[in-house]
Amino acid sequence: FNGKELPRSFNIVTNDILMSKLSYKLMKKSIQENSNHIFNFNYDNAASCLLRSEDIDLYIGEDKNLSPEVKIRTIGHSDCVFIATRDHPVLLMEKSLKNLKEFILIVPKNRLKEEMESLYRERGYKRKIHGISAGYLPIIENILQTGSLGIVPMYVVDVLQRMNIEVDFFRPDFELPKVRIIQAWHPRYHNCSSHKWLRDISKDLLDF
Repeated sequence: FNGKELPRSFNIVTNDILMSKLSYKLMKKSIQENSNHIFNFNYDNAASCLLRSEDIDLYIGEDKNLSPEVKIRTIGHSDCVFIATRDHPVLLMEKSLKNLKEFILIVPKNRLKEEMESLYRERGYKRKIHGISAGYLPIIENILQTGSLGIVPMYVVDVLQRMNIEVDFFRPDFELPKVRIIQAWHPRYHNCSSHKWLRDISKDLLDF
């Protein structure tokens, strides 16, 4: 399978930002190669493993708890940063946890939430996470409308900057966790040439 054979339909599960980064690139690639493949993107439910379904060909996203039999490949890592509106007063302040904990904080519903809660506990602060979102776009809207802070990986910031959204990012005085970006698939697809092509082309196009 080289991507130019008979059209295939692939079901991909990912989050909203990776979907926006990958979908147009796969479409452009398909047009260039005149392959006419169909890439059906499904929204990632952070709380569940969809790979048990025979309908799902590939998961691309941040590390999550998956079934033991699932095949996993790391395709990159992304540093995490705080984000805020460009006129937010926090940008003029010292970026210590003591200062940042006074602001409303929105985080994604994944391992980043758990790691941030652990960080607050280790520093002796009560939980300061006020909002938990299943996707990154609702976090951005919350930040724009409420003046809250968000924590996101840098690959999210890259998309926001390309779209010229009125949001800026900053690194705090303490270390934030990194996120691991993985591909995951059911073992039944491990040796399938078309699925291997899908895994390799999506990894190359995301370019972590």
